[in-house]
Amino acid sequence: MDIEEISFDSVHSYLQYLSNLDKSVKNLFRGQKEDWSLDCKLLRLVNDENFYKIEQQIFNQFKENYQSFYKTELNDWNLLSLGQHYGLPTRLIDWTTDPLIALWFAFEEEKNNENDRVVFGLVVEEDSIVSFERDKLFGCRFIKIFQAQPIDQRVINQEAWFSIQPPKIYGKGKGGDGLPNFNDYNTLSDDQILGYNLTKFRFKNSLRQEILDEIDKAGINRMKIFPDLTGLCKMIEIKEIEKLKTL
Repeated sequence: MDIEEISFDSVHSYLQYLSNLDKSVKNLFRGQKEDWSLDCKLLRLVNDENFYKIEQQIFNQFKENYQSFYKTELNDWNLLSLGQHYGLPTRLIDWTTDPLIALWFAFEEEKNNENDRVVFGLVVEEDSIVSFERDKLFGCRFIKIFQAQPIDQRVINQEAWFSIQPPKIYGKGKGGDGLPNFNDYNTLSDDQILGYNLTKFRFKNSLRQEILDEIDKAGINRMKIFPDLTGLCKMIEIKEIEKLKTL
């Protein structure tokens, strides 16, 4: 599916364009340092019939051990959200309501090529939002969107939402090799319904430092995104190393 693409050369032009979006609907944003497909981490790692088995093993191990670090008891929706924010491979994809946070994620990491950085914009339709009473976390047949609950400061600061990516794995049917059929999976950018609500915003990689400096003035930096000692230490490291590069 062809997604509308718009290029920007500054934070100002980006925000000016976004100021004209329809405020009566929910707009979400996701930043990426490369123009990758909108696939969840787990599906990039396990793209075969082992997906469900590995997913449950990963989730169960996290569920059994997370309270060594996190004392509050969480339901499965919140538990998977927490794991996603700390790097656990899941079927979730991160989004935010703040376009500057998405822009930070697009630019924060250095890379060894000059490919464009991208931010995806997604207009969320009401029927795509999760009903926690009706929808099953591991049984969604279609891509669904939900807002993360305020269970952790990272989640709060990043104004986090998630999309759930359901792979089309038909476990009951058997292929010629006797294994469950693993069909083409739903990547959000190829979804015939949600794909129409996507826009791709492009930025030249050469704008990296200019954009990071500009959004830092708005309070968007590593300490904001990762409000813990890990975020503080990494922010100090990056700032001091960047100073050396200018000497």
